[in-house]
Amino acid sequence: MLTLRILPDIYAIWQLPADASIPDWPPGAFVCVIRTAGELSGVCPHTQVPAGAVVDSGWRCLQFEGPFDLTITGIMVRVAQPLADAGVPIFTLATYNTDYILVPQRRLDDALAHSLSQNSSAARANIRPSCDARSEEHTSE
Repeated sequence: MLTLRILPDIYAIWQLPADASIPDWPPGAFVCVIRTAGELSGVCPHTQVPAGAVVDSGWRCLQFEGPFDLTITGIMVRVAQPLADAGVPIFTLATYNTDYILVPQRRLDDALAHSLSQNSSAARANIRPSCDARSEEHTSE
């Protein structure tokens, strides 16, 4: 069974110059920072975007409940492919233990519907809220 949890915040995807300092965030906040030769970019709650960043705000985050062994294949694609087929933009992140897909807040209901309906043949999927206004559990048989 594949379970996705909706994180409670609204997130922003941001970019700073490659030589920018990595910002500080409060402990416990969901953030991701990636530095390459050409940029410093990341994801954080929309209220905590670093000053001077180029920003795309209004994203919701679906967390794949793990942990997953690093040798398992196809977990992300089981959710990402139906979203791509439905024209729902995504931004993906991964940690050692699990994966995350961010979708535009305005397309969250579409993302949930397509993820559930398309995952019924590949795996049973639960999508549930996390400290969110949504109170029902979404399950695909």
